[in-house]
Amino acid sequence: PGLMTGYHLYTVDIVCEGLPAVDFNTLEFEGPGKDGRRHLKYIHAWVWLEWSMIQRYLFDGSELKERKSKGSFKSVQELEAWLGQFDVDLESWGTSSWKSVQRLFNELEGSQTQLERWGRNDGVPLLMRVVHVLQVKVTSMEAAAKQKFLFQVWQQGADGNIRDVNRTMARKLCTADLPFDAQKFEAVAKTVVNEQLSYLADVHARLSKDNLPTRHDSDSSGVKVVKVEFCDHRFDLEDSPSFKDMTTMYHLYTVEVICEGLP
Repeated sequence: PGLMTGYHLYTVDIVCEGLPAVDFNTLEFEGPGKDGRRHLKYIHAWVWLEWSMIQRYLFDGSELKERKSKGSFKSVQELEAWLGQFDVDLESWGTSSWKSVQRLFNELEGSQTQLERWGRNDGVPLLMRVVHVLQVKVTSMEAAAKQKFLFQVWQQGADGNIRDVNRTMARKLCTADLPFDAQKFEAVAKTVVNEQLSYLADVHARLSKDNLPTRHDSDSSGVKVVKVEFCDHRFDLEDSPSFKDMTTMYHLYTVEVICEGLP
């Protein structure tokens, strides 16, 4: 009791040949006994999983040890030094498609994200970039009776570029507003609906960079929020597409928003 254990954890990637392409079991035997025989010690069960799924298992049973947010680091250099304790390839940050430490520092100072260090019983530290997102299921009284909701397929920017979206309405939440409650969710949901559903356009409409519509030329939709109801909260883990070797934990909050005036 009272004795602390310090773990020095070293990680290597091992590429093998001869491994089965499907899930398999192996047998491990004890060392030779006095009689020269090696008795069975264990049978090991192995399955092939994506790294993101393995991270879920590693995360189960972990405890939050430290949280960093706006103001936690005085400079980019201080953040980089703190990140150095984890198995993160910082040399690749800011190269190719990877974002830099400066970008992560800006996210923290802009209250867009937090960093959390989780610890397992075996001493393995887990670094998480934490993002809070509100998912908004928009419907009308008539559509709700049929369990139908608005789903955004694509969007086009003022530069003319079109990108696929394929999700419900959503908005990243400000970590400075933690802890969240029903009133904050309702305010964010109403803001998103007003921003995205206030002006109607023909279903076949496409933007021309040389002739962009203005608010004065656009028809007001008359869409109004009637009711906002909290549905659920869950989290998801995935490898960050922006910061190499970092896992992003998404806290996903869902609200159902009933509007009037929808087509």
